[in-house]
Amino acid sequence: MTQGYDCQACGACCFTHDEVQEGYVPLTRGEAARMRRLGLPVVREDAPGWDRLGTVPYLGMDDVPVCAAFEGELGGCSCSVYGSRPGACRRFTPGSRSCERAREAFCLDET
Repeated sequence: MTQGYDCQACGACCFTHDEVQEGYVPLTRGEAARMRRLGLPVVREDAPGWDRLGTVPYLGMDDVPVCAAFEGELGGCSCSVYGSRPGACRRFTPGSRSCERAREAFCLDET
C-alpha cells in the first residue's frame, strides 16, 4: 500500500462515477459464484464470463451507486468481503492515477 492511503478507510474507488451503471467491478465466473454465495448481487452481462459485482444506492449522497460490499461512510469505511474481494479490487493500486481520480471526485484529501 502506498503510504498515506488506507484502502479500508477511504472507499472512493467503491463508488461508481456513472449513475446508470448497475455494476462496475468485473468478475470471473468463479468470483461471481463466490460473491453470490456471500449474498452480494451480481449483474449478469450478455457475454459469458463478464459478470459484474452489483451496486446499491448510497443514501448519504443522492443515491450515487456504491459497491454492494461497501460498509460505513465515505472516508471511514470497510469492505464486507475484503479477504475475498475480486481480483479487480486486489489489483487496484493505492495512490495510482485511478485512485487519485476517485479520491478527487469525492473531495478526499490524502490522509
